[in-house]
Amino acid sequence: MKMLLEKKRRLEKKIEEIKRYYEELIEFSERAKRDRELLKQMRKAISEENRKFRKELQARRNEDNCET
Repeated sequence: MKMLLEKKRRLEKKIEEIKRYYEELIEFSERAKRDRELLKQMRKAISEENRKFRKELQARRNEDNCET
């Protein structure tokens, strides 16, 4: 009986440990989703800024070509 109680105690401890790991995994997954969305927004903003700069650069090149 004593052995069974000890085994039960170890199993309960293991279950609690697994629950904590699972909660950490869920939290990590949610954080990763938020980070991915943030990076997606940042890439979009950078892409739009690059597009704007390329357009300005092309306009300057066209101006320079017209002056020569």
